[in-house]
Amino acid sequence: MELSKTRYTLTLTIQIGLIFCDLLFNTFSYHFSYNNGLLLLIFLLQDFIQLFTFVVMLITFFQTNVFQAGFMTILCEKFWTVLTASLLYVILTIVLHAWTLIIRWNGESIVNSWPLGFYICFTLHRLISVIYYYIYKRTALRISDQRLYEDEWINHIVHHRNL
Repeated sequence: MELSKTRYTLTLTIQIGLIFCDLLFNTFSYHFSYNNGLLLLIFLLQDFIQLFTFVVMLITFFQTNVFQAGFMTILCEKFWTVLTASLLYVILTIVLHAWTLIIRWNGESIVNSWPLGFYICFTLHRLISVIYYYIYKRTALRISDQRLYEDEWINHIVHHRNL
């Protein structure tokens, strides 16, 4: 199956839009900390968007000839960084959101002083988010490589692995 320009443009636009939404949630979610219900809703939306972003990336992998020919290990080797970064980022996001909500629902305030573990988790989450955005965007652009949609390249890779 050949990658069409319109399908790739649409997929790339959706991927960049989802990453931008996640960036907005990371930037502005704590401005709504005065309302626990609203904060919970924002956190759930962000988690849903991250999972949807991961699913869209997997769908782009599934559309390649490499995957359709059954050589998923080639894709995993080529794109292991985005898979690892996505998993780590989603886990850190869920942990941070749960911790924030537990602190808020227990009536404690994190406005003036943060517990050390929460501070470390928050900082690590923000650091990983920047790395994740870069890796995800790079992968979204690299998946357009025409070799992933050509049978000759797959034959070449398989032949050189068997030698």
